[in-house]
Order: sequence, then structure tokens, then C-alpha cells
Amino acid sequence: MPLVRMTEKRLAANRANAKKSTGPRTPAGKARTCHNAAKHYLYARTHTIPPAWQDRIIPRVVEATAEFSADQRQRDLHARFLYFSLWAIELDALDEQYLQHSIDQCNGDFRRGAHNWYTQTPLARAFHQRRMHIARHCFRADRDITNYQRLAPPCAPAPGPSPPPPAPTFRQRRTNPYLT
Repeated sequence: MPLVRMTEKRLAANRANAKKSTGPRTPAGKARTCHNAAKHYLYARTHTIPPAWQDRIIPRVVEATAEFSADQRQRDLHARFLYFSLWAIELDALDEQYLQHSIDQCNGDFRRGAHNWYTQTPLARAFHQRRMHIARHCFRADRDITNYQRLAPPCAPAPGPSPPPPAPTFRQRRTNPYLT
């Protein structure tokens, strides 16, 4: 293969273009672009909720738990339960969307489309595993709420106007045990 010499003008243009296309440099830019290829986050090693879902879920959780402003622990427990419940609802809606797509590929035959989706698609297994993970978290949150309400002393309301409640804290598992 013959060696082609590059002109100085072309080499300078290549170097100038290379300086422009280095990708994100700031932590905010890197955080924004790390989700570019993700569609549903079902195969993620960490339990990550898609940012679009977070934008819909978090405000609803904050609004619903605002009444628990006197008791931080109770508000966090209810927020955790609502967070995972709403995540399950979003996941079920996505599952229905994929199921409908599978049925449409089978010319509208529901039985054949559902069979194909639930038995021959690895994504359906990922849906099931993530749904079981969310169900466990909902169960634990509900159990913690029940135990806290049973064991906690009654909380007296604070005198005067109460400050606005801070955003609830969420704890998520770091790794998905089914995918390791």
C-alpha cells in the first residue's frame, strides 16, 4: 500500500478539528452524556431510574410527602414507598408498550405476540427481574412504615408556621444481584 503524504494545510485542519471534538469536559457535561445510549435502563448494573422518569416521579413524591413536615423519618419512609410505587407504574407502562409492539409484529394475534414477548425476549426477563426488585423495595418500605407507626411516639406539632419540608432522601441499591 503506497504511503500518502499529508499536506501541511490538511494536517493543520485535522488538528484544529481534533481540538473541537473531545467530548464533554466538565462533570455536569459528562453526567448529562453518560445516559445517551440508554433506552430503558433494564440491563444496567446499578438500579438506575431514567432521568425522564425522575422528572415525573420526584415532584409527585415531594408534593405527596409535604404533609409529613413534622416528622423527617416518617416522610422519608413514605417518600421511599411512593418513589418505588411510581417507578413500578412507569415500568408497567413501558412493559405494555413493548408487549403491544410484539403483538403488532404478530399481525395482531394477542396470544402469539404475548407468548413471543414473555418467552423469547431477554428484555422481558429484565422487566420481570426489575419488577421483583421494585416489589421488594415497596414491601420493605411498607413494612418500615408500619413498624415506625407502631413503635414511634406521637409527634407534637411544632409551634408557629412550619418551614417548607426538605426534599426526601432516597436510598438505592448499588448493584443489581441478578446481572452480576
